[in-house]
Amino acid sequence: MKKFFLTTDFFKKGTSFFIVLLLPFLINAQPDIIWQNSWGGTLDDQAQSSHLTQDGGMILAGFTESNDGNVTGNHGAKDFWVVKVDSNGILEWQRAYGGTADDRANSIIQALDGGYIVAGSTASNDGDVSFNNGSRDFWVLKLDGAGNIVWEQTYGGSNNEDAQSIIQTSEGGYLVAGHSYSSNGDVGANNGIQDYWMVKIDPTGGIQWEKNFGGSAIEYAWAVKQTSDDGYIVVGDSESSDGDVSGNQGGRDFWIVKTDSFGTLEWETNYGGSENDRPKDVLQTNDGGYFVVGNSDSNDGDISNHYDWDDVWLLKLDASGNLEWEKSYGGSFGDFGETIIQTHTGDFIIGSSSQSSDGDVGNNHGNFDCWLFQIDISGTIAWERSYGGSHHDYINAIGLNDDGNLLFGGYSYSDDGEITGNHGASDFISLQLESLLSSPEVSIVPIELYPNPVANSLYIKAGVPVTEIYITNLLGQQVFHKKGADISSINLNSLSKGDYILVASLQEGKKYTQKILKQ
Repeated sequence: MKKFFLTTDFFKKGTSFFIVLLLPFLINAQPDIIWQNSWGGTLDDQAQSSHLTQDGGMILAGFTESNDGNVTGNHGAKDFWVVKVDSNGILEWQRAYGGTADDRANSIIQALDGGYIVAGSTASNDGDVSFNNGSRDFWVLKLDGAGNIVWEQTYGGSNNEDAQSIIQTSEGGYLVAGHSYSSNGDVGANNGIQDYWMVKIDPTGGIQWEKNFGGSAIEYAWAVKQTSDDGYIVVGDSESSDGDVSGNQGGRDFWIVKTDSFGTLEWETNYGGSENDRPKDVLQTNDGGYFVVGNSDSNDGDISNHYDWDDVWLLKLDASGNLEWEKSYGGSFGDFGETIIQTHTGDFIIGSSSQSSDGDVGNNHGNFDCWLFQIDISGTIAWERSYGGSHHDYINAIGLNDDGNLLFGGYSYSDDGEITGNHGASDFISLQLESLLSSPEVSIVPIELYPNPVANSLYIKAGVPVTEIYITNLLGQQVFHKKGADISSINLNSLSKGDYILVASLQEGKKYTQKILKQ
């Protein structure tokens, strides 16, 4: 397997150092599997969320009905099940959490303290669940690094609440988003049948504020992200055309809600057609706008180039929620967009589940496969590949490690093809793929970056004009960006000390990547 970065030679030039880079350029390569593992028991075990961890491993969360195989400690019915694996996909620990009724985890992240925060729903009022407001509640668990419960808390009213997404906020607390039928208990109001419900909690689980958004019909919130202005953006689907919802195209529409840091509505917008359209993830882009990805069964309204059945549907919005462009991806069967990330080079990878083997989809192993494809900022596909076996295989999250390797998690009913080790029914799965920047071809273009390590100014010299440079930290977050006709130097005085990824775009269209050290 080729590594993310090529080896560099250091040459002395006066009192400074410079680097001659012989760098690979991105080609339409489909990354191969490095490892794949399955975890579970003889009954259904379904991972709904996964997240890369600080040690290069992965944490997965969902539910389990099993109490054998890899699963121990089931409390009855469905439990939250959390699985921690190392960077080679080897199981480090697993824990079941819950009570005697149904408990389902839908979202997990690693907290800044190295522990984990998990959100989902519970119908229990015993076992690990200290209280239930009635029917199903939001249930949030704070775990330490070994999976021990630090605290747990339920939130809700007398009807059903389902937490779908949790994030850690910039000041160290958390925000949970999902949907609620209630208008009592912890739920301040309800606009109709079911609303988006956002709950802001402090680092120990205490409620700081809560907000409902919706109309007289049904709304489902699926994902929340914090925005660059410390506000929040929530994506889900809506059947309403009143209350907080400004319109409806028919059936369920994408409904995007933007709030300030206190949950006050700033703007909302909906997109779709006459059939059902459901978003599952949102990503803020470098220009302050957003990518929203999900699926659409419509062939009218805001949707163009629809293939058949459900397609992956991607929206590019500006910072105010106005539609810049939209694209459908898929084939003649069902294709469902689940998640989107940005790569170190500024492109994007979409994770989806697909039944197709035509159109944009090159191959299918049988039933649903995990379908990944990479696009540029204009939505053009660079590569695509399906991973799976002869039964149903579903993806829920993707991530890139420091070496540029793509990892994804989900669940699978298969025990053949590219999925092995099934314990019975559905299992949690995780796969690691080769580096996205691996390539058997190398473009020999000398680029000089000096000095590296750098304290203030970094100088760039190339055989063709450098027209754009951006720098990300090792989490993929952009920290520097510059455009120009021929960039020869950049000032990095504002960056903190540490390692960064620099991407240089050349006038001829290629991109070149190198790690730099800021002193």
